[in-house]
Amino acid sequence: RVHGGIILLQKKMTKKITPKTTSNTTQTKSKTEKKPKNDLKSKVWIVASVFAVLIVIALAIYYVKPYISSIYDLLEHADKLVQEAGDYAPLYIFLGYVLSTILVLPLFGFHGVSGYVYGTLKGALLVSFSQTVGAALAFTVSRFILRPYLVKILPKKWVSVLDAINNILKNGNEGFKLVVLMRLSPMIPYSVTNYVCGSTNMPLLQFVFGTWLGVLPGTTAYVNMGAIGRKIKNGETSNTQIGIYVLGIIATLLVTKKISDIATKALKDAGLRVDNEKKKE
Repeated sequence: RVHGGIILLQKKMTKKITPKTTSNTTQTKSKTEKKPKNDLKSKVWIVASVFAVLIVIALAIYYVKPYISSIYDLLEHADKLVQEAGDYAPLYIFLGYVLSTILVLPLFGFHGVSGYVYGTLKGALLVSFSQTVGAALAFTVSRFILRPYLVKILPKKWVSVLDAINNILKNGNEGFKLVVLMRLSPMIPYSVTNYVCGSTNMPLLQFVFGTWLGVLPGTTAYVNMGAIGRKIKNGETSNTQIGIYVLGIIATLLVTKKISDIATKALKDAGLRVDNEKKKE
């Protein structure tokens, strides 16, 4: 009887176990069957992405090309002036940039011209050096000549920025980091930053090196646009390369915007805010 009971128990166990093994095998089969579907979806996604990129390139070429001719006329005129100036051309660009910085004049044209004439590397070094020297001179004028008057003349929002900078500087040696963030952020205009920082307790060397490092990424991106324009003008690029260049410029501008947003947030977290932004919040 005991032997017969054991046999019956074994039969029942085998009945219970066999369905599970079959279900496990069916599950493994279903998993293996799902893999080809996932592979197919990934391939379709890759092909669709490639087509989307090609369409964007074609649209960029179609819409950007008509506006290039008028820009080229200005760049060619600037290039002729530079060629006529000869070895003195970098000095003229340097002096023009420094004067524009001190007099709070628009500066963007120098980026494109420098990149168009000298290329990305030399153009970026020339412009960033000119920017830094101009900023240092404006800072010095503000520190030793205009400081007593700027506090009275500046609008309240800039006076509050001035006070915020002094409060941040009291907490430690944060001048270099603060200037880098201010140059990366569009919260305070470039030329205004020079005069505002000159009216604070900001150390000059920290301001100079922070300015150079902070303007270098954006300056290089804008100078590179001029260098790319020269290659396109000389016929050194195909239509596909033009489209890729356009996408690269767009991507660079988006990255620059992202960096400026991060810098702006860091400045706000440090307590540096403009009164207009306080009202919006």
